Amino acid sequence: PDKAAELRQQRALLHSNAAQVQITAENWAEACRLAEEALKDDPDSFKSQFRLARSKVALKEWTDAATTVDHALSRLRKKSSKEAEAVTLELWKLAEEISKALPDWKWSTSRPSSERPNSDFEKRLIGWWEYPGSTFEIRLEKWGALVFHEDTVKIELMQKSKLRWRGEVELISGMVVNISYEPGSDVLVLEFVPPEELPGKDSWTGPKVFTASRKIMPESSAKEEAQEDQSSPAQLPAEVPSAAPAEAVE
Repeated sequence: PDKAAELRQQRALLHSNAAQVQITAENWAEACRLAEEALKDDPDSFKSQFRLARSKVALKEWTDAATTVDHALSRLRKKSSKEAEAVTLELWKLAEEISKALPDWKWSTSRPSSERPNSDFEKRLIGWWEYPGSTFEIRLEKWGALVFHEDTVKIELMQKSKLRWRGEVELISGMVVNISYEPGSDVLVLEFVPPEELPGKDSWTGPKVFTASRKIMPESSAKEEAQEDQSSPAQLPAEVPSAAPAEAVE
């Protein structure tokens, strides 16, 4: 029985992370299918519920999205971890979008009085930035997610504290990027953290921390960048360790 339970957890994790890959690619129907498969094996997974709701919102399947978000918020109300707080914040962003389409929908949990207290800092991240050798954009997508875009690399960011965000690099299993905003100097500090289990020959010995300053992009250049996002081959951010793509892990 223990082995069977472990296999179900592993299968749920694989399906959930595969759903995130499809969300990044904006393949919403497939993301829904994979998230639903993950929830069959792990019905209490907040990440899978969030990924399913996100996809339902993108597909404008509002009632299903509302039901999923409401269930997840009800369960998260009993949790007090930082991760639970971060997921709750992201779920309320989706709830805001859903409420515009379903103004009569009644949520089972009360909206926190301090809901999105750090939204001003989130807004300051939006725009174009540059660090040595590269330019990237942070966008607020229409479904409420904050996303790092560099060439064809997309990294969804989740707020971890007032001035810190974190995202998983889907191209490399176990790799994450931490982003800190310094409001006094209006700069971002990016830390790319490679997975510890990389073989010695693939381990990264170059810089892992970069400071990015704001860049004002001419309108024509911004349009060209957006077009390149659709046509350029996928590649990692400049000077970030490369490794063979693998199954994503949480």
